[in-house]
Amino acid sequence: MKAMVLVLALQIFLSFFILGCSETPRQEFLPEDVQHSIPLDEIFDGGPGKDGIPALTNPRVVSVQTGNQYLHSAEIVLGVTFNGESRAYPIRIMNWHEIVNDQVGGVSILVSYCPLCGTGIVFDSRIKGKVHIFGVSGLLYNSDLLMYERGTKEASLWAQLLGEAVVGPFTGTKLEILPSVQTTWGEWLIQHPDTTVLDVNTGFSRDYNKDPYFGYDENSSTFFPVSNRDSRLPSKEWVYGITVGDAHKAYKLESLKAKGVLNDSVAGTNLVLIAEAESSGVRAFERASHTFTGKATDLRDEAGVKWKLTEDALINTKTGERLNRVQGVNSFWFGWVAFFPDTELFQ
Repeated sequence: MKAMVLVLALQIFLSFFILGCSETPRQEFLPEDVQHSIPLDEIFDGGPGKDGIPALTNPRVVSVQTGNQYLHSAEIVLGVTFNGESRAYPIRIMNWHEIVNDQVGGVSILVSYCPLCGTGIVFDSRIKGKVHIFGVSGLLYNSDLLMYERGTKEASLWAQLLGEAVVGPFTGTKLEILPSVQTTWGEWLIQHPDTTVLDVNTGFSRDYNKDPYFGYDENSSTFFPVSNRDSRLPSKEWVYGITVGDAHKAYKLESLKAKGVLNDSVAGTNLVLIAEAESSGVRAFERASHTFTGKATDLRDEAGVKWKLTEDALINTKTGERLNRVQGVNSFWFGWVAFFPDTELFQ
């Protein structure tokens, strides 16, 4: 066990060394008397300095035909659709960059992925109405990516899993989470055949065929401390986490895949969770008083009426009734419960 941890630590260190390290970002982001909502002594240097892991901005994208030349159907991507335009962000690229500043369907978005927590989350990149470009700070909290906004006199640190500024002038400000799904390239293509995909030719010299975190998900250890541990599940168990108001709930990913469609409720809000059996893709929607059965491609309510699944709503094919998407995230159990220790666990 210890040997494996050492090998993985060395592997990530070497990856960071290739990226190039800079001075510690602590002095820049954590000056004396800085405003904060988390304990500053629980923020750790991740290895590379500020922008040592380079975010992508306005990246090149390619067609399905070109994407198929370097992606296989079982590869995991983070997919989004806005105003009829779809795009996929392969995790093999996100592992090396963690943040992509992009625009899809006229919407300015911040695409984020934390390899240590396994969390892919997409945000509206506006802060108080102004579009911002984000970068990787080089710091971690609860082993999770801390992002920072560019173009301000004094930048803030944003905890990815919270979608909230936790250090700096914007402390307490939240980013709007936008619909996304962490699924396979093959499943995404079936649902969005006209999608574009992030080009593997990013302009950076990285070996995108190599996973710098290979084996990490098979080991119970984490590289950095977290503020809360919970033995209800193994630390690297994959879960799907949902927040409704101040309530949090987690679902084992394998259980959701086995069920396909799950009718449940969180904090008094009736939800339906729809999982793809052959991938890690899960989507959650409000369900009002409906009860659903079937699967993503043939979803029906208690009256046998078919509903169409889109990235932002379920739509009744007879009446046009819409049930809105509820945002959720795939995560390692340790990451989810570190931020939300009061989380309910679906049994």
